[in-house]
Amino acid sequence: MTISRANQVWALDTTYIPLAKGFAYLTAVVDRATRKVLAGKVAITLEASHAVDMLEQAFKCYGRSDIINTEQCSQFNAKAFVDAVKGLGCLLSMNGRGAWRDNVSLSGYGDRSNTSGFTCMPTIPSAKPTLQSWIISSGTTTNDRIPV
Repeated sequence: MTISRANQVWALDTTYIPLAKGFAYLTAVVDRATRKVLAGKVAITLEASHAVDMLEQAFKCYGRSDIINTEQCSQFNAKAFVDAVKGLGCLLSMNGRGAWRDNVSLSGYGDRSNTSGFTCMPTIPSAKPTLQSWIISSGTTTNDRIPV
């Protein structure tokens, strides 16, 4: 399948952000055609509700995607997430278990996805300026902000 236009395929991915003591999760929605981060959230738990919230935020701001692509992990296999995708009228596509392309959306986002700058940050609030800088450099506009 050739992805040739915005809102054709959105990918949701979750990656972890190492902090000085522990880590946090960044869940983001990325348009596969434009590679723009459409929505995202940093949280200390890995739950389907975060993915549902980000999907709904992206729909509110950017319209409807034809296909939602995710990896196979608990937050994306959860009934709440699957029902939300179907309820929004999208097809759900999941990468194969253990597929090389898992984490391509955020972890494979080029140098911008390198979260090593967070490792000396003691807490999520102290990492906020670094995170906002990363989000802006990833293609969002200065009016788009990811809640932390």
